[in-house]
Amino acid sequence: MPWLREHRIPVMAYSPIEQGRLLGHPQVAEVAARHGATPAQVALAWLLRQEMVAAIPRSSRPEHTREKRKRATCIWLRRT
Repeated sequence: MPWLREHRIPVMAYSPIEQGRLLGHPQVAEVAARHGATPAQVALAWLLRQEMVAAIPRSSRPEHTREKRKRATCIWLRRT
């Protein structure tokens, strides 16, 4: 990713939550707990803050997609 960023080449994340594997990571869970969010919401929020990255979050359930979208607009997504 650093090379792509340096050369201004965008990246498309088709499975931004690593097909669920990332959700069990202890640090992701810790950040989620601090923000009252789910690990999936935290992972997607982090990804959306990256320059030159677009995400296509997928889910087998519509309610999961709505949940991810809801948190993606929360205040802690903003850069501080």
